[in-house]
Amino acid sequence: MLERYGWYGRNSWGQPHPVALLKPNDLGLFDMHGSVWQWSQNGWDDKTFDRGESVTLASYRLPRGGSWGNGAGGCRAANRGWNTPVDRLSYLGFRLARAIR
Repeated sequence: MLERYGWYGRNSWGQPHPVALLKPNDLGLFDMHGSVWQWSQNGWDDKTFDRGESVTLASYRLPRGGSWGNGAGGCRAANRGWNTPVDRLSYLGFRLARAIR
C-alpha cells in the first residue's frame, strides 16, 4: 500500500515529488513515509544516540522516515539515518508544523 501514500524507490522515478500528490494517512498528513528524510532535532555521536540530549554536543543529526531513494522496508517512522548539519541533499527535508488551538 506504500505506493498509494508515499514516494519510494519503486514509484519515485529517482526524484522527489511535490507534497500531496498521493493519499494522506488517516490523520490527514501527506508523505509521512518516503518522499524525503525528515530532519529531526535529535543528535548522534558516540555519547548521544537518539536520546534527545543536547544537540550542540552532537556532530550528526538523525533524519527519520526514509526517502524516494529507499526501498519499501526503509520507509517507516522508526527508520533513522545520520547526516551532518551542513548536508544539502535532494532526499533530506523537514516538516513544518504548528499547534492547533
